[in-house]
Amino acid sequence: MTTKTLITPFLLSNGSPALGLVSTSVNIRDANSGELIISGGLLEELGDGFYKYLFSEYTSSVSYAIRFDGTSTLGSGRYTFAANEHFSEDIWSQDITAVDNTIIPSGSNTPVPTVGYTVNAIYNIEYGRWKVDTITDEMVFFKPDNTTEIARFSLLDNSGSASVNDVFERIRKS
Repeated sequence: MTTKTLITPFLLSNGSPALGLVSTSVNIRDANSGELIISGGLLEELGDGFYKYLFSEYTSSVSYAIRFDGTSTLGSGRYTFAANEHFSEDIWSQDITAVDNTIIPSGSNTPVPTVGYTVNAIYNIEYGRWKVDTITDEMVFFKPDNTTEIARFSLLDNSGSASVNDVFERIRKS
């Protein structure tokens, strides 16, 4: 079902709300197919740095990736982005396995952890058990169930020797 949806980006100019911009625009893509739905749709200023675009082609079952162009007058803050709730939910709720824990951004050959993987890793480290193994001179991290091991680090002193007393560095083993 197609409905009209108001999209309201907030634009900054040197840390302050961007006022009086002309020719600000929006590109909207179907996040699944990559199809460009809106190209150069003009934004209207609301005030206080807010601008608006009435997205009349919006379909609630489609995930969209949205890029706003505040024009070159904003310098490095020229572009900002958004996504509808379906796309955002997919990004934040994705639980990535150890086999599939990276993405490769366009224009790059370097894999980086996904948002879902990173948030899950932080959660597991913060809420799980930590154990210093004095036999192997290692720090072991567990998931919040306190039994599933998720990471193991060698502990070294400042001369590079294994130690649990004067730890200077940790090196991930697994």
